[in-house]
Amino acid sequence: MRRIKKIIRSTFVGRSVSFLLNLLRLTVFKPNLKTFYIKKDRIKKKILFASSVGMNPDFYLGSILAKAMNDLGHETLTLICDKSLYACFNCSLIDFSEKFLKDKINENKSKNICYICNKYGTKIVNDGKLNFVNYSNFFNSDRIEHEFQKINNIQNIDSLKKYTYNKINIGNHSFSATVRFFANPNIKIENNHLKVFQSYTKSGLITVEVLKNLSKKFDFTHIVLDHGIYIPQGIIVEYCKKLKKNITTYATEIRNKCFIFSKNQSYHYEMVKKIDLKNIQLTKKKISHTLNFLKQRRLGVNQWLLFNERIKTEKIKIDKKKINLAIFTNVLWDARVHFKEAVFETCEEWVLNTIKVISELSPNNINLYIRIHPGEEKGFVKSRYPLAPLIYDYIKKNNINFVKVIDSSDNFNSYDLANTCDYSICYASKIAIELAAIGKKVITTGDAWTRNKNITHDIKNKKEYKQVIKNINDKVYNYKFNKKNAIKFAYYYLFEAMKEIDFMVKRKGNPPYRIDDTKIFENNSLKKVLNFILN
Repeated sequence: MRRIKKIIRSTFVGRSVSFLLNLLRLTVFKPNLKTFYIKKDRIKKKILFASSVGMNPDFYLGSILAKAMNDLGHETLTLICDKSLYACFNCSLIDFSEKFLKDKINENKSKNICYICNKYGTKIVNDGKLNFVNYSNFFNSDRIEHEFQKINNIQNIDSLKKYTYNKINIGNHSFSATVRFFANPNIKIENNHLKVFQSYTKSGLITVEVLKNLSKKFDFTHIVLDHGIYIPQGIIVEYCKKLKKNITTYATEIRNKCFIFSKNQSYHYEMVKKIDLKNIQLTKKKISHTLNFLKQRRLGVNQWLLFNERIKTEKIKIDKKKINLAIFTNVLWDARVHFKEAVFETCEEWVLNTIKVISELSPNNINLYIRIHPGEEKGFVKSRYPLAPLIYDYIKKNNINFVKVIDSSDNFNSYDLANTCDYSICYASKIAIELAAIGKKVITTGDAWTRNKNITHDIKNKKEYKQVIKNINDKVYNYKFNKKNAIKFAYYYLFEAMKEIDFMVKRKGNPPYRIDDTKIFENNSLKKVLNFILN
């Protein structure tokens, strides 16, 4: 396979390579959806699996769950987009030519990508003999043409963000999808950004029509899909909340063979608001289990998702004569989409404000170490709006010498930085959970999951933030928060919200995991997931 890839890369360039590699992966991909040998439930439920985007790896997991539900005796239906959407979760800038974005994206479907994506989806459901329906069966373009024209006539970002249909804020979901498409929170600097935005908005409109018509013919009680944000997933969740359906969302998570599951909406929102730590009882075993995993996390062991490699990492010299602050940023486009309640409107505003506040202190007793999120470089969607250049421009312009930037591509372990520094400040990064649980002093300025749980110092406004920085500089800051709560939340996040499916094995390519069919028989880890969905 590697040799074939090298041959392809030497013959074709750019988007042709992406298309051909995905076509090759499709031909060798074997879904392997065999019977899961589970005892049947007495009460049958109607369950819609609505991930829709066949090439998305999470569609594969959804189909595994659908097959298992069938074996339990439930009635399932899988929804697949059959080249009906103008743009979707599977689209990113790298897959499109400038000419296509300029001339066709808001008029035509994403042909080559759609072809492979749909083939992936149908190959999976056919292998599992799953009942499925296509988007095209449940909407008529002619009937919504007037709405398409209305969308085309909206010529600015702010107005399009407010576009609603059937009381669903399609514009807001479509803006998030457009930000992800460009991997840039400032989409207005991108060529043809409005056409892409309009394409996602039309896709959101189509999704509403599909759900409206499908729910009349298949009166499902439960719905299961990945993420619960972007297009079409965000629209699907919002529409099904109106219908008062039992909603389960999921996504791949950091712990080996694990996925994070949430009820009612995306886990991005549910984790922040709905966790009552009083209901979580800690035992010595749970504490040991949690702290052992976090130690493995720092060492890069037993992980599915890993941004901080341990091998051959660089070291940074810390000046122990001063107070050392570590800042852990978010991927800028990702933070703009997921986290909406924060002291600072954007992650970059927070970082530059922090530098400014420290520079105004006299005397200045602080060194600042800014760790740019490694996901900018190593994430599934690589950022096209990096933070480091903004920082370098600012410190050069203002002749600042107390800032050290550790860029996203630098081979450096973030946990080493936190261990060395006196305080860690996060915007909304999940590293706040891990650092608080191992006893580090963590301050948050964004909508981090740790907020309002007496785990971290959660800044309420800019005035408080400035005072906290001043108190740290003057060595009068008193950090006092509940470590027990921090361990409780880390345990919940790692071992309750995340659920293991032990027959899933990591692999390279798309999808990034396969089924080990030697471990399927009477599988207890799968049963726990199915029970969570049904309850």
